[in-house]
Amino acid sequence: MTDTSDKRNKAFTLIELIIVVAVLAILIGLLAPQYTKYVEKSRRAVCDADINTIIKAYQVETIEHTPAIGAEAQALLSKIITSEGGVPKDINTTLDNGGQYTGICKSKGEYSCLFSDDYRYVSIKCSVHGELNFDVKTLKERIEGINFANISGWTVEYKSLDDYFKVDPKNGINRTSIDSEAGSNGATDSKYGKYGSLANALTDKLIEQGFNVTNRSWRMYKKGSTYNLFLTDKKITEDDAKPEVWISCEKYDIANEKIVKGKVQVIMTTVNGSTYPIIKGESFEPDS
Repeated sequence: MTDTSDKRNKAFTLIELIIVVAVLAILIGLLAPQYTKYVEKSRRAVCDADINTIIKAYQVETIEHTPAIGAEAQALLSKIITSEGGVPKDINTTLDNGGQYTGICKSKGEYSCLFSDDYRYVSIKCSVHGELNFDVKTLKERIEGINFANISGWTVEYKSLDDYFKVDPKNGINRTSIDSEAGSNGATDSKYGKYGSLANALTDKLIEQGFNVTNRSWRMYKKGSTYNLFLTDKKITEDDAKPEVWISCEKYDIANEKIVKGKVQVIMTTVNGSTYPIIKGESFEPDS
């Protein structure tokens, strides 16, 4: 006679099956949001890359031939976006509007495009992911690439970033930094024309290139023959200028050419009677 007691002992009971199913359900419940978050993060990265590709392609074309009217700019942008798989939704709008497109964002976002006043640049905003996300290294490259000589309406003596930081002991000029918040409290300098400050001019030019920095803060330091840069995750305010407050940010490590994530403090400074918050670069602490 065959003994079946061992087989019965090895089988799962109903209670054990219920427990296993419950544990699996809990694990799925815990892991599913993380998986979804990872997928959407990946889609955001792809969306940013696609937007950046379109913006750069448009800028390359306008270097050779800047559109004279809105219709020309719309035709050029439409050609570029459709070549990337985009589908025009509405391009018959105002002359400074590049139109709306679908078919590129993996999250089914809709791209809204806006030209600069001279049609040399275009900014693109995704209805799902917002405007182009960028890191501190990209910001550094973009700021360095701005030609001050092309900025009209101001009477400053420097025409490039190198000129701005050039030491001139005879005239007492030894600039060591540029702060995004300069002039943020309303104080302006007439030599910068409609911009009021160098920071405002750079912000405007960055936005024209599709890089909206209005919701973040940055500070550039002169270091040898190049520059050091900090970029916060949020816009700093006077309320952040407290010893106990730390702001998440990125630092571009020039020596090693890499981005370092960490945190930094904020202090208040006064320049030419204008008081505003700035990033305290020497307080930077990298994430462990």
